[in-house]
Amino acid sequence: YTADLQARRRACPGGDRLNRPALSWEGFWMLIFVRVMIARLARSFLLVPAVIGLTGILTAVVVVQIGDGLREWVELVFPTPGLPTARAVLATIAGAALTVLSLVYSLTLVVFTLAAGNISPRLLTRFTEDNVIQVTAGALAATFFYSILLLQRSDTDIDHALSTGIGVVWSVMSICLVILFIHNVATRITIDEEIARIGRSLSRHIEMLIKDSDDGTSGSCDRLDDIRPKAETTDVASVCNGYVDAIDIERLRSVAVRHDLFVEVVATPGQFVVRGCPLLSYAGELDANGRRALEAAFIISNNRTPEADLDFSILLLVEIAQRALSPGLNDGFTAIAVIDHLSGAFSKILTRPEPSSLYRDDEGTARVWCELVSVERLLGTAFHPLRRDGMTNLTVILRLLAAIGRLAIVARPIYRDVLIHHVDLIAQDGEAFDFNEDDRAELARACDRVRKALGRED
Repeated sequence: YTADLQARRRACPGGDRLNRPALSWEGFWMLIFVRVMIARLARSFLLVPAVIGLTGILTAVVVVQIGDGLREWVELVFPTPGLPTARAVLATIAGAALTVLSLVYSLTLVVFTLAAGNISPRLLTRFTEDNVIQVTAGALAATFFYSILLLQRSDTDIDHALSTGIGVVWSVMSICLVILFIHNVATRITIDEEIARIGRSLSRHIEMLIKDSDDGTSGSCDRLDDIRPKAETTDVASVCNGYVDAIDIERLRSVAVRHDLFVEVVATPGQFVVRGCPLLSYAGELDANGRRALEAAFIISNNRTPEADLDFSILLLVEIAQRALSPGLNDGFTAIAVIDHLSGAFSKILTRPEPSSLYRDDEGTARVWCELVSVERLLGTAFHPLRRDGMTNLTVILRLLAAIGRLAIVARPIYRDVLIHHVDLIAQDGEAFDFNEDDRAELARACDRVRKALGRED
């Protein structure tokens, strides 16, 4: 996890504001700022298409410069056309590439509109990261640039066989990418497919955050009240407004070891902080440079990202389910798909010990407390809104109970009380809701089955 955060600090996608470190690190952070800007461009429709488009220009320059030296070899592969034929071929390729490029961007905007209106506005960030869209646009731009530059030099002494042959290769490759783009767009506006994509992404992020706990030990035995020093603590506040995007635990631990501190992180990833809001508190003595070093461990941006903030992907799936359960749509099957994929993601974490929130130094001394993953909070983030909004749809509630039942089979015993708590809440809401006797009995039987799977049959 620390290595991933260090890599994100070098790129920091989406981060536009950073807490500034000491002046001695200004050169380093200037490099970070440049990389941040490059990463933000990479998530847009500018950098990747521009780089690929530049490839088309360079190809045209190479063809003009070395065409004569390869004339004999080229004629074995490409036929040599006359000047009118070469001009016609290049003009046709250039016009078609520009037309299809306009179509690609138009379809992309249409997909954005459909996704924002039918699924979730927060999906737009995921669409802008789609490599298929970016590469297709770049290939069409490169084809156009290549063809138009060679068309300009068509009346000079260049090898028309090579120039038209490379143009045909660019056009064939572009058409193949357009076909892939259409397939990709068709799947991206399919709500079940997009739910599955988000579910797989959530599973990957859970794996990333808990991969260090595979040794079979659990950090749940660590209690903050038992570890926190009795000395007076000092807060380190945020210098800007925004969401906590990532926390460099290794930097916090190194500063704590160097100055003999105990650091308690208050603002976890995904939390919104305002200027002056505490990011952490520490017990011990620390100078101004050390405080700046602690500030530098936090990346703060204008929007949430899913890499270190598991709640973001969970809430994105929950939002899709809530929109589906709204009176205007009343699409219970979309909510069921969300529940199924959430259960698949949660199974990744319920089968392992909860990662410890305590980070020690090499001597075993407690140095940093940062609660990055809380199973109780993650389950509550998903199950509470689904239960509240889905109570009007018994089919959805029964599927939610079935999902908890699946998790009960694979979950470790330490998580059973959390799962039972959600079953009890569903049962209480079911008793208070205006169900008929048959529906009430079916809901009670479903709750009893899950309780039995969890080892409690009352």
